[in-house]
Amino acid sequence: AQIMAQIPPAAKVSAQDRLDPHVSGRETIYLFPRVEDADTIFLDVTGPAWPQHPSDLRRNVDELMAQGFGVAAAQDGYLLLRQGEPNQMPPAAFYDAWRVDNFQPQNPSLAHSAADFGDELRLLDVRVIRDRYGELVVQTFWQALRAIDRDIHFYIGYLDREGNVLYDTQFYPPVANLWYSTVLWQSQDSDSASSAQRPVLVQTLPWTLDAERFTLVLGVFDATADRDWYTGERLLVMAAPSAMPVLENGTLLRLGGYARNAAGDWQAIGLDAAKPARSTDARFADQIVLDGVTPPALADGAIDGAIDRAITFTLAWRAIAPPQDDYTAFVHLLDAEDNHVAQLDWQPHDALGLLPTSHWIVGQPVVDTQTLLLPAELPPGEYRLISGLYRWQDGTRLPTVGADALPGDVVEVGKITLK
Repeated sequence: AQIMAQIPPAAKVSAQDRLDPHVSGRETIYLFPRVEDADTIFLDVTGPAWPQHPSDLRRNVDELMAQGFGVAAAQDGYLLLRQGEPNQMPPAAFYDAWRVDNFQPQNPSLAHSAADFGDELRLLDVRVIRDRYGELVVQTFWQALRAIDRDIHFYIGYLDREGNVLYDTQFYPPVANLWYSTVLWQSQDSDSASSAQRPVLVQTLPWTLDAERFTLVLGVFDATADRDWYTGERLLVMAAPSAMPVLENGTLLRLGGYARNAAGDWQAIGLDAAKPARSTDARFADQIVLDGVTPPALADGAIDGAIDRAITFTLAWRAIAPPQDDYTAFVHLLDAEDNHVAQLDWQPHDALGLLPTSHWIVGQPVVDTQTLLLPAELPPGEYRLISGLYRWQDGTRLPTVGADALPGDVVEVGKITLK
């Protein structure tokens, strides 16, 4: 209201569609980005810029400033440009759109242990919400650890269980990336009454995600010279909560997994804390232990092979030292004569999705449930399932020791009977 009051009644105005009703009733008004002979531009830069891409909105504003427009007023992400205005910089109050008052962390993991990126930024909280239209929005809250002299941007991605990107901010950047450079974070906090720097909100644009679940990942990179997540220098994750693995050479933090509930809201997916059906004693290359297995068996020890021709099993792994490579897990199904009749090879997963062994956190269980498809021609009979780990580069199995280690560096997962 304060900004709109500064628009003269006779001004020729160009405004975004959602702001148009607030400046209607004038002789001349255009729907931005149409400008023509408008002498006043009224914008809200805090969210989707429909019908424009947010990056195009930023580029249009820069072009208008170069053509003689300046900042007449700005507050809470609202921007009033006027032809002939000499001021080219928004006041500190403009950035209050991304400053958070009375901040209280809600993510349990981050409430006790923040995540640091380089020596410049600290992640204070993450929230996964729906906007008023039901679209997915991820909010991240940050603190600058020192004055920052470069433009740092934020990468947020939603992955499926295999690590494929369902959505990311590579082409749909948070508007904070575009309007509130990290160079300004410590100098443009307008809350002069507070001795502490207010957290900065960086959130994704609303997105309709068709998938029913996703894994949330986060990274930070130097966007100088228009570099992006793939070409810019990434900041290393220097500290992270114990339950959050760090991927991609220490630059991508896995924040958690989320699934849609019956009400349509996104709920955090918990890591599987259930104890395996049977404990095991097996160590692989003195780096990984198999703490237990849940074998593929019904209560009577038999499986009806005619149903889906598949068996599901669970392996409970744990790193006892930092794994030196991304090892491949395997299971082989053997018949009564130890003939190999079916197999599955995969990169390990936990309840959230793909989690290669080189990213395992020492001491944290990795409970991996997989399904082995059975050949349609597999005859009835007694079978046993064995498992192990190998180096994908040369197929060499990790040496296995312990009471449950078997010749061939494997462990028996269980026996099944196909009827």
